[in-house]
This record gives sequence, structure tokens and C-alpha cells, in this order.
Amino acid sequence: MGNSSSLFKSNKSDGDLLSVISTTTPLDDRLDNNNKKTEEQLRVEQHHSYLNSMFNLKRMFKKLDPSVLNQMGNVQGEIKVSCKFVDYLLLVKVVLAQDLTAKDVRGETADPYVKVELLIGGKLHDAEGRLNTTKVIKNTRNPVYNEIFSFEMKKENLKEAKIRFSVWCYDEATDDDFIGEAFLTTDNIADDDQTFTTWLSLNPQIDLNVGGEISVKLTHKLPQNLQITVESANNLGKVTTTTQPYVRIYIPGVPYLHKTQAYNQDDDEACDEPCWNETFQFPILREELINKHVVLIVSDVNDDSAYLGETHISLEDLMLTCQLEGKYQLQDLRASVATRSRWAKCVLQEEFQEALAAHANYTTPKFLFSRPIGQAGNQAITVRVPKASASSRLRLVNGVLVH
Repeated sequence: MGNSSSLFKSNKSDGDLLSVISTTTPLDDRLDNNNKKTEEQLRVEQHHSYLNSMFNLKRMFKKLDPSVLNQMGNVQGEIKVSCKFVDYLLLVKVVLAQDLTAKDVRGETADPYVKVELLIGGKLHDAEGRLNTTKVIKNTRNPVYNEIFSFEMKKENLKEAKIRFSVWCYDEATDDDFIGEAFLTTDNIADDDQTFTTWLSLNPQIDLNVGGEISVKLTHKLPQNLQITVESANNLGKVTTTTQPYVRIYIPGVPYLHKTQAYNQDDDEACDEPCWNETFQFPILREELINKHVVLIVSDVNDDSAYLGETHISLEDLMLTCQLEGKYQLQDLRASVATRSRWAKCVLQEEFQEALAAHANYTTPKFLFSRPIGQAGNQAITVRVPKASASSRLRLVNGVLVH
């Protein structure tokens, strides 16, 4: 948006867009010129005029630069939630959120609310007869909710269920804007009436219709021969009668990309169980396996934009067994953090946390640690570096540093 003014001046064809943005007459002048209307009526007119202006302004921004309001852009923020299982009821409390992405046109604030959904076996379960959304908190990026939702479920489903928390920005003029979402697996929730509380980092939105399993066999032979056999897949989502699935295989850091042949089913049914049985080789030393993983992406040869899911397989276990074989879950991982080795990610995260703790001990820089360290009470600080895909959060409790 740094060159928005030059766009307005140089592109005269956008004059029709600018003309639709109405200017609002001051309320006092309108009361003097039109005594027949009450003050409340004029306020309603002024409100509708504002909504119309914002609606047209957003449309104009999208035409000038679609990335201005791109919902899949930068996602940041955290959400604090608590869960407890009691007598066939899963109680979910949305406590608060912080450091949310600003979604208004000026990029300063948001009107956030949280939608809570329970997924069991990939299927959504509604909250107990109620709308499972929190109230809207106006003009804030750090909303506090403290709202509780309940879901009926069986005790044995705790091991396979997930809770999706999606944060949205309420918009009176157009569709609500997506801010971010997070998933919580319920296998961490005890069934003995104990409360489980955690912080979840928000991530970009994923497609729940993407799914299925892929069967893969991996074998490593000395000195540097990794063989990957892509056998088959089953229960693929988002397939049609014209879909011809194929698999792309690569290892980050290794300059090789392999592809299977496209699977063409003879009958007219949807091709959700393709079979390939193709083997590919990668030159990787045994000692390099601990820092490597395989990426398998299932796509449609007839549609480059069709995405049927992917899976990431760590090669660390191959150092001991020399062979892995099994079925791996396909998921929508397009919105995940940039692919890196698990070791590098952990090291970067640890270094970042240690650096933030050191800054906290020396209260530097002052603009971040403005409150005295020894001051009583709680203080939470979050620092995020999006380009490095790293973040760190610490809490000071009565002057004591707690990660």
C-alpha cells in the first residue's frame, strides 16, 4: 500500500470506483437543514452510508491489489483454551486470544470472534443445540472471552477427536474475514474431571475435505541408496470420475524430484483408490537420515491446481531398522510452516527462546520490557519473526521468569 497514492493519480479509469465512495455530511449540519428527521434517523443514515463506503472501498482495494485483503496472507496470534471431560460431555472454554492480525482497512484493529467445532473421524459435531461461536469483541487484537461450550461425545472418542478453533473478524459490509485457526487433539484430555489448559498458535486455514491414506515402503542400503516405493492410496478426498492421481516425491535439501505415472481407472467411478507400485532412488548417506524427511504430494494430472493431500515421513527411524513400511495419513499441509528438518526447527526455536530470556533478564530493549522485572503480578510477552517461522513466549510471575 506504500504506492497507493500514485495508483490513484496515474490510473484515471478508477475514477468511477472512487466516485462511489460517498462523503458523509457532519451530523450537526444535517440536523439544521432537515428538522423533519429525528437525530436517531440521521444516525442510522450515517451508519448505512459508512457501511456502503467501506464496502466499495474494499472492492476497490481488491481490484487494485488483491493481496491487500488476502485471507491466506500473514497469520499470527495465539489463543488460550481449556478443556474438561465430565459425564459424556466435553466442556471447552475459550479464554482469550492475543496478538491477532488486524483486519480492518486501515490495518490497525479487528472485531474478532471464535468459532468452536468438534471433529470425530473427520466429521463435524455441533455444540449441544447452540451456536458454537463466541461473542464479537469490537476494536481489539487481544480479546477476552471466557465462554464455555459443551459437546456430547463418548469417552472412547477422546483418542481420535479434534477441536478446531477458528478466529474470524466480523465485517458488517462484506463477508467475515478469516484471521487464523488452531487444532487441539483431545487425547491429552483426561477423563477424570481434570482441566487441561494450553496456548495454541494460529495457522492459516486448511481444507478438511482433503484426506485419505498412502501406502509407502522405504529401504536404505549402504552406502547411500534410499529406495522409496509408492504402492497405493485409499479413501482419497476431492476426487471425481475424471481424476487421474499421481504422486510427487522429494526430500528437502536433495536435488531430485520424482513422479509416479498418473493412475487411470477404467470404469466411470471416482478414482479414490489408485495403485502405482513404483520405486525411486535418492542418494543419501546413513548419517544424514536423522535430519531428513520425505514429502509425498498427491495431485491430479488433469488439473495442476487440484490438491489431494500430502504427507511428511521422517527418515530418522531408518538409521536403526533400515526399512519402514506402512500407511501414512494424507492432510492439507499447504498452510504449514515452510518445510524444514525437525532438528533445525527445534534448534532455532531453542535459540530464540534463550535470546528472549536473556533480553528479559537485562530488560533490554526498553520498549519491550517497559515494566520493572521485580513488579508484582503477571506479565506475558510474545515475540515473533515470521520470515524465520520462529516465535517465543515468556511469562513473568512476580518477577520470576517462566517460559
